[in-house]
Amino acid sequence: WAVTGTPLSSSFDDLVSQLYFIELEPFMTVKPKDGIWEGLLDDAINHHRPPAIVALTNLVRLVMWRNLKKHVEDEVTLPELTVSNQKVLSSPAESVLYAHRYHEMRGVLEKEL
Repeated sequence: WAVTGTPLSSSFDDLVSQLYFIELEPFMTVKPKDGIWEGLLDDAINHHRPPAIVALTNLVRLVMWRNLKKHVEDEVTLPELTVSNQKVLSSPAESVLYAHRYHEMRGVLEKEL
């Protein structure tokens, strides 16, 4: 099991990665980045396939428990929110790697846009 504050909001990647992390079959048999489960789930939702949607909904209900802050704030004492910024210096090797990745991704984006 896992406790996370990560929102599941942007894509099926969020959900599938968490199911993979908790080693839930059959999601753990295929790595999240392979895209197989995302493709099946996207297809089910985008083409409004009710049986697949019902199966997904039932799976999520079995393995997830979601609370909103407003539902548990009287049960949990949360500390005040604090923000702390720490400057982290990269090693020379990390700086080279990050610069390489930056230029690599910039090239990809320039081709796509």
